[in-house]
Amino acid sequence: MRPFALPGVRSLNLHAKLMLALTVLVAVVAGTSAYFLIEHQRAQKFSELEERAARISDLFSRSLALPLWNVDRGAISAQLAALAPNPEVVRFTVTAVGYGIVAEVKGARRADPAHDVVRVRAIEYQPPGDAPREKLGEVRVELSTALAMQAMRDARSAILATIAAVVATLYAATLVLLNGMVRSPINRLEEMVDRIAAGNLDVRCAVESDDELGRLAARVNAMADRLWESTARLYESEQKYRSIVENALEGIFRLHRNGWLEEANPAMARLLGYDSARALVAAGTREPSGRLRRSRWKRSSSVWTAAAKSPNWSCRSRAPTAR
Repeated sequence: MRPFALPGVRSLNLHAKLMLALTVLVAVVAGTSAYFLIEHQRAQKFSELEERAARISDLFSRSLALPLWNVDRGAISAQLAALAPNPEVVRFTVTAVGYGIVAEVKGARRADPAHDVVRVRAIEYQPPGDAPREKLGEVRVELSTALAMQAMRDARSAILATIAAVVATLYAATLVLLNGMVRSPINRLEEMVDRIAAGNLDVRCAVESDDELGRLAARVNAMADRLWESTARLYESEQKYRSIVENALEGIFRLHRNGWLEEANPAMARLLGYDSARALVAAGTREPSGRLRRSRWKRSSSVWTAAAKSPNWSCRSRAPTAR
């Protein structure tokens, strides 16, 4: 089963793939971390706003009991106006049982029922003695979430900018490290392998470390050593074979499966009346028209017959190799 790969990724080099994988990984981790951090900040901001609304409503619930018992609208309005400059305040409303709204103070924020934080507390009066508490009315506190939302947007922008700076710094640092620690050694190793493949068996890769790249370079060097030794043995064997063929007293030749004369030794050339083995081989090559020089070979047939009767004549056949 072939592994999944995006179109175009297979054509990238190793360095580009590593950088792409690192960028995607860092982006995913940073994006996930930023999401959870922003959501945590959002929940914290709203929790703090709700706590402030609860404290303000509890404060008014206790401080407005006596003025509401006396239905002192001025004192009630004065207390509400003291906290109205708070930028989060939308409205403070005090209602009395049997009187309706006795005081209302609006803040600088416009009402948004879908997002405002609202807290309602009962205002109770404790008469002297053992008389039960009496509900006089209630106070309604409305705080806007607009400032919290703006603070969240600012925090989101700051977090994203910080993450982008961290990712860019990490990318640049990783790029420099990969160029020095991975890309350059791989390029040098690739160059040496290409030179070895081209036939230069004297070059060797520099082993600069003991890591995977260093061990790979050492294995390439070992492979080049074995290849050099094998080539040297093959060359030595070829030279021995050629020396035997060239100095043999018997005529030795090699024919192509189509009948062309490919190789012959000096003894074979002398046996057939040629000055050299090269002249003999040239006589058995193709004409420009593609036909063999049959006339020369026909005139030499008597020589072949005489050679066959010679006590030094021997003939060995071998199955032709496919070409």
